Amino acid sequence: MDTDNDEYHNNTPLSTVLQSTLSEYNENIRSFFGTFDPATNSKASDPGRVSLELKQHQATQKKIFDTQLKIVECDLAKRDIIKALFKVKVALETKIDKANERLSAIKSAEETKVDVEHILSYAQRISPFTSAPPKYNPEKTILPAEPPYPIELLMRAGVLNQYKVKDSIETVEEKALHEEEEFDVGFMNGHHGLDMEADSLLLDLDLNPDLE
Repeated sequence: MDTDNDEYHNNTPLSTVLQSTLSEYNENIRSFFGTFDPATNSKASDPGRVSLELKQHQATQKKIFDTQLKIVECDLAKRDIIKALFKVKVALETKIDKANERLSAIKSAEETKVDVEHILSYAQRISPFTSAPPKYNPEKTILPAEPPYPIELLMRAGVLNQYKVKDSIETVEEKALHEEEEFDVGFMNGHHGLDMEADSLLLDLDLNPDLE
C-alpha cells in the first residue's frame, strides 16, 4: 500500500497531491469531531473508533508534511536550475563577445592589404633577435649577445606600426624647421647680449688685487 502511495506521489503533480491530501484531511477532521457528537453517531463513546480516527488524522498530517517537503525540494531544484541557466547565459555572452571581436579582427585583416614581400623582409630582419643563429653553441659565445626581442627601431619600421603613425612627412619637416628657426633666434639673441656686456664685464674685473 505504501509503495502504491509513493508511486502516486512520484508520478502525480504536486498541486493534485496537495489538493487530494487537503480534502482527505478535511474529511478526517469532520469524521473525528463527529465521533464526539451523540446526535449523529450512536457509537461516539467507542474508544476503538476514536483511536482509528486519530490514526487516520495523523496519517493525513504526515502526508501534508511530506507534500510540504516535496514543495520545498522543488523550489530548491528550481533555484539551482535558474542559477545554472544564468551561468550558462553569462558564458555564452562572453563567448559571443569574443567571437565578435575575432570576426571584427578578421574583417579588418581582410580589408587591409599587406604586401607579402614586406612581411617576409621584416621577418628576416628581426629573425636574429627571435632565434639563435645557425650552429650556435651556447658554451662558445663568439658572437655578441643579442636581446631575444627586436629593438624599437626595427619595430617602428615594420608594417604593423605604419597604421598607427598619424604625423605625415610634411608635418614632421615643418616641425623640425620651426625648431631650427627658434634655435637660431635664441642663439642670435644670446650672442648679441654677450657682445653688449663684454666691455662692462672687463671694467668690473680687478686685475691688480695687490694694490688695494
